[in-house]
Amino acid sequence: MKKHINLYDAYLEGQKGRRSRSKNLKYVVVLLALGLIIGGYGTKLTLDRTSLQNEIQKLSSYVTNTSNQDVVKKAEAIQTDISTMTQLSDALDNIVSVFDEKQSISGAMIKQITQALPNGVTLKSIGFHGAAISLTIASTTNNGPSEFVDKILKLDFVETVDYKGYTSSGNVFSSNFLVVLKGDY
Repeated sequence: MKKHINLYDAYLEGQKGRRSRSKNLKYVVVLLALGLIIGGYGTKLTLDRTSLQNEIQKLSSYVTNTSNQDVVKKAEAIQTDISTMTQLSDALDNIVSVFDEKQSISGAMIKQITQALPNGVTLKSIGFHGAAISLTIASTTNNGPSEFVDKILKLDFVETVDYKGYTSSGNVFSSNFLVVLKGDY
């Protein structure tokens, strides 16, 4: 007996096997690709982790090294000194600027005051009080102190003279003056 073969059915039957093999092959290829990607990424992460741990160990040994700690302590001490010196320098700059703004009593001023002493008048003491100079004189004449006041008032750096007369002891006439200077002292 001969059996009739239906070619179309045979074709469909053959295609089923191929389709299932083709689908299985696609799944296997996708799984292998995912496995390779995950494996490669995992290997990279492991290598990165190992590299980072080595760097951490190197840095940790550098930080804990006693010679490096000594250098850090010296650097901190130097930084503290620099900060202190900067503060002192700033304070000194402020002081210098104040002195620059203020006038000062010069040796030339004192020389002009002593040159203004009339004959017979001697300077006994001198004191400095900001913008004022206190003077004590002794004169052999009773008009010596008043002549001295007149001469001092003619000096260009003198604003006023506080003079309250003189005291006498025998032939010596003593007087105290407070000479107020012009300007900002």
